[in-house]
Amino acid sequence: MEKGRAAIVDVETTGMSSRDEIVEIAILLFSFDRETGRFLSRDDYYQGYQEPSFEIAPEATRVHGLTRENLRGRRIDRSKVRELLGAADFLVAHNAVFDRSFICSAFPEFRGKEWHCSMRSINWIATGCRNKQLQTILAHHSIIPTRAHSADDDVACLFELLGRENRRTSQPFFMEVMNALPVRTSMEMSREGNPGKYLYGIYVDEWEEWMASYLKSNPRIRQRKWDSLSPERQDYLRAEYGIREHDTLFS
Repeated sequence: MEKGRAAIVDVETTGMSSRDEIVEIAILLFSFDRETGRFLSRDDYYQGYQEPSFEIAPEATRVHGLTRENLRGRRIDRSKVRELLGAADFLVAHNAVFDRSFICSAFPEFRGKEWHCSMRSINWIATGCRNKQLQTILAHHSIIPTRAHSADDDVACLFELLGRENRRTSQPFFMEVMNALPVRTSMEMSREGNPGKYLYGIYVDEWEEWMASYLKSNPRIRQRKWDSLSPERQDYLRAEYGIREHDTLFS
């Protein structure tokens, strides 16, 4: 048996733009069997809150329930975060593009760390889910979080989900995540001399980057972006991400 270590990471933030900050982080470090994808042990865990330097966007508070006031005096243990991130062979997140961007901004020493995306690496639609949003997938698999969109609960629930068997493959869902290509932006792929074609299973594809740009835009620009899409592309985004016109999407 070849043993590996990975960490599931989730962050909640003040908003979606590049100037926004992490207000909650949860990291679950675990060991797994590289041959089977089965989990062996939960090795360490950390969850912490951070008081932001400015007010949290109202739309973000509506999702995770956190405000600057109830985070007064809270500080993330940065040394513990570094310890857990450094101990993992690779990191896993649901919609890893989002979590990766914030972690790399707050902890730039981990910009070269390998990330895998549980949202993109598994064909959740084929398992019967309506879309790829984490809360939809959890409900479909009868996993009920204590508090949805809490980094603490989302990490615990994602760990439970990925440890379950995919009936189509008779292997844990984590096996597909583990074997998937790591998250890469098209710019990174171009720098590596491998721009490639954006096929299912190659991260991050053009739609992930379009979605990231869409979500970081103000409402007026967001409407313009949406209206510029063909009906077929709008249908694709509705099916893949469960969004409607001008929605805000949080993982």
